[in-house]
Amino acid sequence: MGYFALLFINIGKIESEVTDTFKTIISLWKEGKFEALYEYGTLSSKTHVGKESFVLQMGNKTWGLASSWETIRDIEIKVDIKHPTSAYASAKIGYRPKVGGDPIFRTETYRFILEMGQWKIELSKILKAVK
Repeated sequence: MGYFALLFINIGKIESEVTDTFKTIISLWKEGKFEALYEYGTLSSKTHVGKESFVLQMGNKTWGLASSWETIRDIEIKVDIKHPTSAYASAKIGYRPKVGGDPIFRTETYRFILEMGQWKIELSKILKAVK
């Protein structure tokens, strides 16, 4: 991509959109709205896991997201300048066992892909998060 083409990429807009999408995904995950969360999956990830399987696997996890102030912190978005349809969101995410126990915190990075005007995420990455 040439220099002049880069001038037309609104990095701030992309960062804002990805941040909003990331927060929505975390909110749906925390609230256990796994069917709605599935809709934020990329087309390729949906070919690897069906909605029913995704919902079942998410519901069977022994860990969930931690309480509100512990759930997500330090969000950082990086836009791939060479590919303005790709961005990465990193954040410290808190997880809590569904039964007893203390929360743990891990910095996670998720790749977002712009598909049909919406930012999407790889569902397998969510499924691989703390079991």
